[in-house]
Amino acid sequence: LKFRVALQSSAVCILLGPARAGMQSAIPERESAQMGSLCGGGSAGNRAMASAQEPLQARETRSGAPLVVPALKAIFLCNFILFSLPPWIYAVATDQCRRSREADRERGRRLGRLTSRLWRMALRLCCWVQIDAGGLAPLEEAGQNGRKVFIAVNHSSWLDTPIVCAFAPRSLIGDLKTLMANGHLKLPILGRLANAVGHLPVPFTRSMERGVFTVDAERMRVLSARVDEHIQAGGHLSIFPEGDLSQNWRQLLPFRAGGLEICIRHDMEVWAWVNAGAAESWPVDEKVGGRPAKIRCEARRLYPSAREAGARLAGEGADTRAQAIALAEDLRRTMQVMLDNLAEPAP
Repeated sequence: LKFRVALQSSAVCILLGPARAGMQSAIPERESAQMGSLCGGGSAGNRAMASAQEPLQARETRSGAPLVVPALKAIFLCNFILFSLPPWIYAVATDQCRRSREADRERGRRLGRLTSRLWRMALRLCCWVQIDAGGLAPLEEAGQNGRKVFIAVNHSSWLDTPIVCAFAPRSLIGDLKTLMANGHLKLPILGRLANAVGHLPVPFTRSMERGVFTVDAERMRVLSARVDEHIQAGGHLSIFPEGDLSQNWRQLLPFRAGGLEICIRHDMEVWAWVNAGAAESWPVDEKVGGRPAKIRCEARRLYPSAREAGARLAGEGADTRAQAIALAEDLRRTMQVMLDNLAEPAP
């Protein structure tokens, strides 16, 4: 496997060698220098520094990068399909097997860990998408106070989900489930994987229509019971509290309070996970990602006890809903500061 990864990495770098000049002029100098060190080249120097001040479209037009970017995106897509196939095949092969509830959870853990490892390899091989995950190191200590872990992630790109799956700690990933739109279960390959891992689909009435959050009340009660069962069995939870993709990744959308009610009810440990720059690699309005980009990630434990934080923020006598709203507002303010600190100035 190590030989195969090294061989694929070398092949990608060799194929991209002739196009390196165009790629380097389409990204900032620091990124160009780092990518050059990975693929055997050097810094683009003053030319890249000047081009970093130009808008993306202008840089691509001037440098000839329109020919390069589609190639990079095609490699990115093929890479993810290739590395998603082993867990998908395992999911298909075991779908019809009869299992106990605990055996089904164990299957989901194995699939989650396998997918995490393979997606991390896929992202590493795409050396032009540079992910600085050093800020996620504190997550290794998540859950040590005995509480289940609740992770709130900002959402500005379709790449956010693979990043969370790839870089969540091994101690969490097997039992970490995500609340997601039910329409995503219909996606080829990924939908089958999400269902087999055990992610939790929210029954939106128009699940693939952005900005619409009405839910089927009856099915929502079933989902709530599944969420409670998952957490009581030792599971952790991750959500995108904005509920939708932000068109401007530098500005968080208002946070929805529904997910925060869950963590208050179960008195979970609340973490913030912020990705900055993912939308530069996979913009909201593009069907396939993989543009050259520098992505920075950071995680912080904000509330050791969600119940205590909700009561403190909402005031004495507030009900769970009021506490969730207060917690959502405070969480958003803190995550916006984290995002501002991670984000580079706009060109």
